[in-house]
Amino acid sequence: MIVDKTQRRRVSPDGRGDNAWLTGILSKPGVTATFAELPALWSYCDIVFECKAPEGFRPGAWMARSVRGAIGRILKDWHETGQRCDLPATAFEVFYQNHLQLQREHVPKPIRFSVAATGRSITISMRIYGRAFAWLDVLVEAAIAGCHKGIGLAENSSTLRPWPVQDWWWCQARGLDLPKAASGYALAFTTPFKPGASHIYQGDLRSALRSLDKRTAPFARWFGLACNAGDPQIRFSLDSLMIEPISDSPRFDGFIKRESMSREIAVVGILPTFILRNVDDSLLPLLAVGQGWHLGGHNAYGFGQYRLY
Repeated sequence: MIVDKTQRRRVSPDGRGDNAWLTGILSKPGVTATFAELPALWSYCDIVFECKAPEGFRPGAWMARSVRGAIGRILKDWHETGQRCDLPATAFEVFYQNHLQLQREHVPKPIRFSVAATGRSITISMRIYGRAFAWLDVLVEAAIAGCHKGIGLAENSSTLRPWPVQDWWWCQARGLDLPKAASGYALAFTTPFKPGASHIYQGDLRSALRSLDKRTAPFARWFGLACNAGDPQIRFSLDSLMIEPISDSPRFDGFIKRESMSREIAVVGILPTFILRNVDDSLLPLLAVGQGWHLGGHNAYGFGQYRLY
């Protein structure tokens, strides 16, 4: 593909993309699949960076947002200047822009960020899905460049410092294993869970699970698959599901997002564990897939990761 580097590419301020090729492949999946078939057809790649924490570093739930922003700035610059553009779509378009809506749901971006800190070590984990594997090399380059250029020191800190990369690796996997048949399953959130998008906490786990098929169907487009949301059997299974919280007072976690000098927004969720009973064969594959790409709001900041066991 020939790119004119004398003209900067347009970037929509609201995240909407205009890449016709990318919209086309998401609009025309090659295979129709049921939710029961999705776990066997799932594929993803985990990319992990081990970094040294800079002096003055204070860890917190803000880290995934800061890492996402640092990598996004690199990819946006490459997108605008025509660098790393060997494919018909740039990595910035794939991982940071929206290109298609299905039943009023955007096709979710095929990347999830997770950042953890232990002592003087920071672990950055990125999981990319399906066809997004084609942009692996560019994403790795951008992550290394972003760590070198500088990431935040603390929540809402304007000071950026390099996070020196000491080691990195990636691992590709295909398929998701379903938990063994049991009378009940534990669903434990490992990052904050926030149903909805406009409040700190609203609703319960059941209300979030009711949208799981509607959000999973567009996500399956990254695998070249078409799935139909709204299966009456899944709706019946969700209504019959027994959900028991292990604790009445789960721990809250999150961070303050500063949008301007006078405006701050709390990005907060809870870290609960639930026992699920009466999980039938139609619902278990969907729960396994949700485990693969998170549940609830603020996925871009690493929220909503859970384990089903």
